[in-house]
Amino acid sequence: MSQLIPIEVLGWVAAALTLATFVCRDMLRLRVLALAANMAFIGYGLGIGLWPVVTLHLLLVPINLRRLMELRQARSAGVAGPTVLRQVSRHISHTPLSTLQAPAACATNHIHQE
Repeated sequence: MSQLIPIEVLGWVAAALTLATFVCRDMLRLRVLALAANMAFIGYGLGIGLWPVVTLHLLLVPINLRRLMELRQARSAGVAGPTVLRQVSRHISHTPLSTLQAPAACATNHIHQE
């Protein structure tokens, strides 16, 4: 088995951080992990010249930062605390899929035929 070079290690770290965001239940932790994954992927992409990866993660950084700030502000104001989130989660998990409806914006057809 060949040894991993540092840039490959960075790529694997970025992938592991991304995977961790998918199993994270706490939104604050998720955003912090996502930012760490963004940074790792930016470094990885720069290291091997993967410009689409660099561009994607450069665009995701301000989005994740904004969501993190919104979440911190909401938590400090006591809005949508863990109890509310648990209640919403419990409601969603006990609601049959057949009764769920997509928001109106999702249900409309945005493709216009001429």
